[in-house]
Amino acid sequence: MEKIDSRTLPMAALNERRRRAVKMRIEGVALKEVALRWDLSQ
Repeated sequence: MEKIDSRTLPMAALNERRRRAVKMRIEGVALKEVALRWDLSQ
């Protein structure tokens, strides 16, 4: 899987990733799994 440099993404795309990550956390998904799924830092 190719990593995407988030610094190059538009702000709207970053915010959408964050919203989806927060939704997963609220649903009880582990932090590590969320970070891996959305290529976010822990």
